Amino acid sequence: MTALVDCPSCRAQTPTDGAHCDQCGIRFAECPKCGAIGTTPHCTADGVPMVPRTLERASAPGQAGGQAAPLLARQPSASVAVPEVPVVAPRVAPLRRNPGAQLATRRETPDAAAISPACLRLVVVSGHALPPLRIEPGDTIGREVGQHAATLAPVSGSGISRKHCRFDRGPTGQWTATDLGSSGGTDIRSTSEWPAAERAVPAHQPQSIAPGSFLRVGDVRFRVEGM
Repeated sequence: MTALVDCPSCRAQTPTDGAHCDQCGIRFAECPKCGAIGTTPHCTADGVPMVPRTLERASAPGQAGGQAAPLLARQPSASVAVPEVPVVAPRVAPLRRNPGAQLATRRETPDAAAISPACLRLVVVSGHALPPLRIEPGDTIGREVGQHAATLAPVSGSGISRKHCRFDRGPTGQWTATDLGSSGGTDIRSTSEWPAAERAVPAHQPQSIAPGSFLRVGDVRFRVEGM
């Protein structure tokens, strides 16, 4: 009767007189010394390395007294445990709004009305010795009209008319100065350098004015500052 052995791959009972498993086709191993058949790397009886079984060796009589080759008990095959490395997907942080950054952006780009001064101050740079004049939206300066009339009235030969010019602040914060038909004229420049030939802006036409500008009212020149 042909002996059977458990196939180490599929565990099916398969005859030992063949070189391969009848079910899965795995090749058997054979001890070259005693002819024992098994699936372990070394013979459990003699300790010598097992060799792949061939059809020639399977059909030959056993080396031990011409008897059929003994069947070695199946030993669990040695295996090397390979640790499984978990695959961790990269964690992507959710996109969140940063209220602080939005607030900083709003602060960095304020509108024109927010940065425009609420009041102006006129500081004399040449012409006459006068205290700084505080200008609010809608103010008029002149020797007889406006809140600074008492300051300007005593100044003789200044070229400042009775009602000289008016200051306004628009909805966007832009300041303007309008000559009210004065005899001495009004001029606005971006520098303190004044040409020898005086000029005057057209009367009753608002002219842009801002801190850092220079203003001539008659013969008196002012530096415009914000307050």
